[in-house]
Amino acid sequence: MDTDKQSTEANLDRRRSHEREWVKRLCDQIKPSIQLLSEPEGAIEVCCEYPVPYAAEVFAYDAGKKKLAKHVTPRAFKSDLLILQRKDDLAWPLVIVECKYKAVTTHDAHTYNSKAGAHKNIHPYLRYGFLVGGMKGEGIPGRLFRASANFDFLVAWQESDPSGAELETFKNLLAKEVRAAQFIRAMWMENPAKRKKTYVIHKHYVTHPQ
Repeated sequence: MDTDKQSTEANLDRRRSHEREWVKRLCDQIKPSIQLLSEPEGAIEVCCEYPVPYAAEVFAYDAGKKKLAKHVTPRAFKSDLLILQRKDDLAWPLVIVECKYKAVTTHDAHTYNSKAGAHKNIHPYLRYGFLVGGMKGEGIPGRLFRASANFDFLVAWQESDPSGAELETFKNLLAKEVRAAQFIRAMWMENPAKRKKTYVIHKHYVTHPQ
């Protein structure tokens, strides 16, 4: 029994190591095009296994100021792939992509969906996606779609490394998600009295057969 357990743990360790190497290659592949999205409002950066807060525990408030939390402890999850914007000494997350290779269990899907929701609770402009590689023609698993309430996009690749077309589609998708996050963040931060009036905001699905 102990031997079986050790063998299972060793297999999991090898798989996690493989996934980390895979995500690192992915970061290197998308970094040049994503960095081109940089603008005067801040440089766009791509990071791997970067901790992003999902909660902030408040232990005290400044008694003299109604809204100022004094003792705050952030709690963070590491995210597989993070696109953030940085200006001077400030940085803020824009897009997170969680990555799995070959298989996504129902437990994986629900766990990552909960993680996405927790991150979005304190970053209401954040865009969140899930990438699964090595699907060999299976496409996006139904179990992942059914547990995707907090995801903004789902992507499946045939192999671990993308084809040229898959990579271009992914990079274009990420560019759109960066702009979407910037738009939503600006809406949240603007003074409502000065904000340009908006009368329709439409969130819609776009599917690709490949």
